[in-house]
Amino acid sequence: MIVFGQSRFRSTSQAALAQPSGLRMPQRLGVLLLTVLALAVRAKADLFVNCARGSDAANCAVSTPCKSLQRALAKAQLLQPTTIQVASDGVCVETSSIAIANAANAAIVGPAVFRFSAPSRGFIVQASVVSLRDLTVIGAALAVNATNSALTITRCNFIEGERAIVAIATAGPPVSLTVESSTFQRVSSSHVLPAFIRCCCRTLAH
Repeated sequence: MIVFGQSRFRSTSQAALAQPSGLRMPQRLGVLLLTVLALAVRAKADLFVNCARGSDAANCAVSTPCKSLQRALAKAQLLQPTTIQVASDGVCVETSSIAIANAANAAIVGPAVFRFSAPSRGFIVQASVVSLRDLTVIGAALAVNATNSALTITRCNFIEGERAIVAIATAGPPVSLTVESSTFQRVSSSHVLPAFIRCCCRTLAH
């Protein structure tokens, strides 16, 4: 569940204004600084996707969600932390890969189901910090392909594909890949590459 920043902005500002008038100037400056820091932490873009009932002409707000994750990614300002919530209504049918590039800290959060048309790849992550949480990925030839990225996969299910996750480094720092509480079912190769991995996952019987 996503907490809206506006309500937090309001309560923080009111708390700052409610300080006793007897505070000295350094104390007032300290309160102001803490308020500014709190606002900066909360000032990330939260976008919403509903593949069943959304519209790509919408603005990806909670009341007017986008229909596709691609549209939300195009709208997102990925140079700042961004959370995209994908609703559990229906199945997101994808005819092409979903590309995420140069993201400072992007989180794609379900629960949601993505069905890819074979032999397309699923998520292609390049030079980014990305978290995938509570997603089910079906049918992609390669579910997640990450290059020069820090990737965290939590509570995801990979079903009916050739390969689940491949992470490679061609330049810069080593690839960071964490896989937790995720499953692989009817995947020809459920190996996770490379060796620099923290993994807590299981493979279901074919």
